[in-house]
Amino acid sequence: MLLSLALGACGGGGGGGGSGASSTGQAAGPATTGNTAIAPSVSANQVVVAAQASGFHAVNRPYVSVTLCAPGTSTCQTVNDVIVDTGSSGLRIYASALSSTLLSALPVQLQGGQPVNECAMFAGGNTWGSVREADIRMAGEVAPAAPMQVVADGLSPVPAGCSGSGTMLTSTSDIAGNGLIGIDTLTKDCGSYCAQNSANGYYYAGNSGVAVATASQVGNPVALFGADNNGVVLRLPAIGAGGAASASGTLTFGIDTQGDNMLSQLGLGFYTTSANQLMANFNGASALPTILDTGSAAYYFDDPAIAQCSAGPAPSTMFCPGGTLALSAQVAGYNGTQSTLSFDVANADALLGQSPTMYEFNDLGQSSASYAALGGMLDLGLPFFFGRDVAIVFDGARTLEGSGPAIAF
Repeated sequence: MLLSLALGACGGGGGGGGSGASSTGQAAGPATTGNTAIAPSVSANQVVVAAQASGFHAVNRPYVSVTLCAPGTSTCQTVNDVIVDTGSSGLRIYASALSSTLLSALPVQLQGGQPVNECAMFAGGNTWGSVREADIRMAGEVAPAAPMQVVADGLSPVPAGCSGSGTMLTSTSDIAGNGLIGIDTLTKDCGSYCAQNSANGYYYAGNSGVAVATASQVGNPVALFGADNNGVVLRLPAIGAGGAASASGTLTFGIDTQGDNMLSQLGLGFYTTSANQLMANFNGASALPTILDTGSAAYYFDDPAIAQCSAGPAPSTMFCPGGTLALSAQVAGYNGTQSTLSFDVANADALLGQSPTMYEFNDLGQSSASYAALGGMLDLGLPFFFGRDVAIVFDGARTLEGSGPAIAF
């Protein structure tokens, strides 16, 4: 019922079941694949984000639609059910969600005559697949010939260095989406580390480690838009303590570039980050590494004093307190901005027992011991985003309030 998958930042030195349509998009519009169609755009710099069960019947998954085109052509396809992930960088689409026409038209990066593949590492597992180039279109924005990962396309076998370092996420059902779009503060998923070291663990030519220039790495496609490319603003509506069947919000491209993305009008605090992380004083710990991650379905943290679930339907690592707990954390940016955030954690068995009626919850909690990569961290997952405006300023980008990397909320 619940895909309790945390899609955390990739790390590294610098950064950290859809149906495949068979037609090709022409002037009348692109072919579409996926489970649930989402209105593609609200304005030229804004798309709809739908937190909904979709065809995957997943809890707390925010989806957008992304149009991919073979560079410079009208061979296009719109892919639905792409997860918005503020905890990673880069667009990753499963090969099974792409038509054979588009898949064969997307150029594969090569080194030494071998296809460049990536082992992208997340808290919940790894994705393996080739690095290709596509024109990535959202609303009126385009990232031309942008590097992206096509997951599980079978061009090269998975090397032991990848399969041995985490669970392989080989199908759309493993993440409850046709792919994900990583829009964290980092513009590249690995950065200088992978550009300078062939044994970086992320990039391979065939099955041998290879250094990849920063410009050729998979990265945040929004940063490659021709305009409105310095950050994003994510807005999701508030939902009640008992949950909601769905929640529809917006993802706005650019910060302080248009009338709909001015931070001064949103009244948000400006927190600079390091490696996409803030700090928090929480549960007696100080300077606890903290991430804001829409790819996580719950609040993740360590607290052995909170009872974990045993009766189902929630996984045993989720929190099932006797009553709703009112918690708080003092969160700080590296620029000294700080605030006290309050959030609730309720009984996950009781909440998830409402499904298939309810799929969106603002008070799910889970032990960070579920995933080794989250140990000793505070992960403010999708529940944190309901009822908030959250702005992400990309590394090195400028806004009227300050330069990135930063998060405003």
